[in-house]
Amino acid sequence: AGGGCGGCVDDIQKIIDTIRGRTENPPAPKPVARLTTLQKIDKIREVIESDIKPILARDGGGCELIDVEDNTVFVRLAGHCAGCGFSNMTLVSVIEKKIKEKVSEELKVKLG
Repeated sequence: AGGGCGGCVDDIQKIIDTIRGRTENPPAPKPVARLTTLQKIDKIREVIESDIKPILARDGGGCELIDVEDNTVFVRLAGHCAGCGFSNMTLVSVIEKKIKEKVSEELKVKLG
């Protein structure tokens, strides 16, 4: 059931919820507001200052925003991070992860 056109999927879900004792539908996810370019840049700067720089500073490193083009964020690594062999890992596991978490999942981070 529900595998054809999908028109009965909501009805099937209501039946399943009733059997399981759930009578309320879960809240619909909130629509994600589209950020303007300036809002995106401001949020990225804020995340770099409040979340990313303190993490990198523990190892003598740093990061600065260079540019934002569409959904690509360009940063420059500084201090010990600039010449580190693990800089690509830092770029993805720290910088990109925090920016995606706090600003938008659509963003990619590259060295600029």
